[in-house]
Amino acid sequence: MKPFYVIVAIMLFGCCWSGQAKKAKQSETAQTTEGALFDAKGMEKAVKYFDLASKYTEQAKKIQDKNPQKANNLFFKAIDQINKAIEIDPNDATGYYNRGEIKGWMGDSIGALKDFNKAIELAPDYASAYFYRGFLRKGSDGEGALKDYDKAIELAPDYAAEFYYYRGTLRTDMEVEQEDALKDFEKAILMDPDYAEAYLGRGCLRELLHEDKEGALKDFDKAIELAPDYAATYLFRGHIKVDMDDKEGALRDFNKATEFTSTKADAYLGRGNIKKEMGDTLDALKDYDKAIDSDPDYAEAYLSRGCLKGDMEDNEGALRDFNKSIELDSTDAEAYFYRGNLKKKMEEPHDGLMDFDKTMNLDSTDAEIRYLYFASIRIISDTLGALSDFNKAIELDSTAAGAYCNRADLWLKMRQYDNAMADVNRALSQCNEYSDAFVVKGKIYMVQSERFKAIEEFSRALEIDDTNAEAHGLRAWCCETVDLSDLSVVDDLRHKAEEDKQKMKSLRGKKK
Repeated sequence: MKPFYVIVAIMLFGCCWSGQAKKAKQSETAQTTEGALFDAKGMEKAVKYFDLASKYTEQAKKIQDKNPQKANNLFFKAIDQINKAIEIDPNDATGYYNRGEIKGWMGDSIGALKDFNKAIELAPDYASAYFYRGFLRKGSDGEGALKDYDKAIELAPDYAAEFYYYRGTLRTDMEVEQEDALKDFEKAILMDPDYAEAYLGRGCLRELLHEDKEGALKDFDKAIELAPDYAATYLFRGHIKVDMDDKEGALRDFNKATEFTSTKADAYLGRGNIKKEMGDTLDALKDYDKAIDSDPDYAEAYLSRGCLKGDMEDNEGALRDFNKSIELDSTDAEAYFYRGNLKKKMEEPHDGLMDFDKTMNLDSTDAEIRYLYFASIRIISDTLGALSDFNKAIELDSTAAGAYCNRADLWLKMRQYDNAMADVNRALSQCNEYSDAFVVKGKIYMVQSERFKAIEEFSRALEIDDTNAEAHGLRAWCCETVDLSDLSVVDDLRHKAEEDKQKMKSLRGKKK
């Protein structure tokens, strides 16, 4: 699954006009362009228009979630009042700025952007106009938005905590200058110690950049203390508690997060993951179902449910979930990886091969494991391809004992015994308690008719892992076929062979 903090910026920060963030109310909202001339009556009318616009706007914001149509009507009334004020003085930056804010609340980003551009044209030192323009640009022009935030802070460095907070969110979202983003959140907290969202942002970066789980937990606690109805904080704190092995605490936070519509699906997924880890398979499955019911397009929920169904031997159900996950997000390497592994399990090696190919094209993370799985399928029909994959795995990690061991086994199949012995010895030099490596070494001796040496290696494998059925079976065969004409240990070896055969049958019976 995707690491939780990889998606920090996607979930953490609400829209400037969403009601979650505090409004930056600057003295600039009362400013007029230098040199603008008003007669007494014109000034009086303009003030009335602005007052009415403000009243309509506040009424609209209060009902926007419950009655968006009525709220929009009120916003239009507010804009009508501001238009009248602009007619009185078309060079007053404040009118365009206020109208831009209202258009932002209405979701008219293009109209709002034009108004903020006009406000900045008329008043180049209008910090709030730069700030809101930056917010509008952040989705399509991150660099431009960052410049706007920088300018707003340059013009009002000690005034608005919100400027620092949103610059921090943008840096987090863009995955650039993240240490500076951490400083931005700290500056916002210094300027406003009750800024809940800033504590949330700082907590996420403390974990992401420095693995400071204790510090992150304190920040999340503070954010919840200041804003107990801010849903995302419970979700983030729940994941931190998972990392700190506080499963009960994490369950409480995920339970709380399920009460909020915005975090319901993620909370069910997080809670399901904990229950799966705790061995509560059926309840975990129910939570994955709820996550999907809450968000039918939640690719990661299908992936998690597919993995659980695979563990429950519901291969067909798992396959359906993996297919759906890939349909929703065709760029998720993990989904192809797990589906490929399932197809291997279902004895569909060629389809599995295609999925492993896709996995490696999308993501080289955990490359050694991926190449090993990929190669294990290729062995079925493509020895040279498998050898190439093992070579690649070793190139990626020259200390990978598993890669050397598997390549040694492949060399053995290709009858290149010297290469096989060299690789298995490399594997054992990396891990001298590697039971399977001793098995491979025993097989190398065995095919060269050095039965006693083979028996010795199989015995070493069984000293490490007495449940290794292959080692029991091969040692039994060697004991029965060794040339004993000049030895007095016939009975002993035959007895050992019989014990090994019985042990091998027992172990393979359990696997079935």
